[in-house]
Amino acid sequence: MRLTAEDVRILGLETARVAGHTLKVTALARDADPVGLAELRAHVAGRLDRIPRLRDRLATDGDGLAWEPYAGFDLHEHVREHALRGTLEDAVAQLMEEHLDRDRPLWSVDLVGGRALVLKVHHAMADGMAVRRIATALLWDVDASPAGSSPAAAPEPTHRHVLADVPRLSAAIERELAPAVSRSSLARRVGSSRVAAFATTDLAAIGRLRDAFGTHLTVNDVVLGATAGGLRRWLLARDAPLHRMRVKVPVSLHRAGEGSDALGNDDSFFFVDLPLAEPDPVARLLAIARECTLRKARHDALELGTILHIGGRVAVHWSMNPHVFTLNVSNVPGPRGAVTALGRPVRAVYALAEVADWHALRVAVFSAGGVLTFGLCADRAGVEGLGVLAAGIEEELGALAAAAAAR
Repeated sequence: MRLTAEDVRILGLETARVAGHTLKVTALARDADPVGLAELRAHVAGRLDRIPRLRDRLATDGDGLAWEPYAGFDLHEHVREHALRGTLEDAVAQLMEEHLDRDRPLWSVDLVGGRALVLKVHHAMADGMAVRRIATALLWDVDASPAGSSPAAAPEPTHRHVLADVPRLSAAIERELAPAVSRSSLARRVGSSRVAAFATTDLAAIGRLRDAFGTHLTVNDVVLGATAGGLRRWLLARDAPLHRMRVKVPVSLHRAGEGSDALGNDDSFFFVDLPLAEPDPVARLLAIARECTLRKARHDALELGTILHIGGRVAVHWSMNPHVFTLNVSNVPGPRGAVTALGRPVRAVYALAEVADWHALRVAVFSAGGVLTFGLCADRAGVEGLGVLAAGIEEELGALAAAAAAR
């Protein structure tokens, strides 16, 4: 099967400094029996046929690239053990730095400390929603069918990749691709070393915020509000200016009826300005929610998909410009019910995605088993105090919960 133009573009983003993959970190309950490497390999071996692509590697196909079966596939090269030295976050950062071997299928599962399973998949093979499908099929003891579309999912496109009316496209360009108000310190050339941090909250708390502040609030609105609060606290701790910060919000175009082997990249995005200078957490949240509602009402994600298709490499290059946005904040839902892996209870699932050049911070959000997690990945040399940012996200969620309880 040939790679799509988007898959090839993403593959091209990998450099000696940028590894180009995404992780799903399945953290088992702290009192669970540790998993052995032989047990994990047997578990994965019994499920590989659910995702045939996992036995494929890259190959040239005329003037393009394709996935082809790899006769030399060896499970031992893909399911390994990673020594736990320090924290889980330290181990995850190390695994994020390691490039996948393009001569083999572009994925791996690392067993960390007997109680964490780190699934690594190259972004050219799968986007966030597709990696969720791989984790579901390969590791988790849940139904392999998708859990539903992303909180930021777009409606069924009516003009996708078709020349739509020019005024509507022009308006979307003006809203979405205009230069940002200011350039952030996060807009810097990245190195090859990474640092990771986690934040968590109870997913049910999001429902309580919706009840307190308005039914129009979505999980994604709260994710962006919490991120804004964390960024504000992080910047204040560094005596940095509180300019508005534009974030990229991926929008999944995958559909709930797709099979577990529907991989590849199928998404678009829109941009949202985070009002970091606003001191009130509730006012910040509601301002973000209003802007997201406007973007979705005007179908900006679908318009951008059309623009990038028509504009080709020039439009894609401009959309990645640090003058247009500062960081990417993605949000993918996982299984709604309790999750187990290899018969052990799972306490949390964290997602992490690689940074990009001139975008030194990346935030990936995932929900599973009633727990909403934030996975922060950053360039080690360019982003100091990532733990402060993670703690600030949790503090912001606490401040919103307190404001909701006071109403």
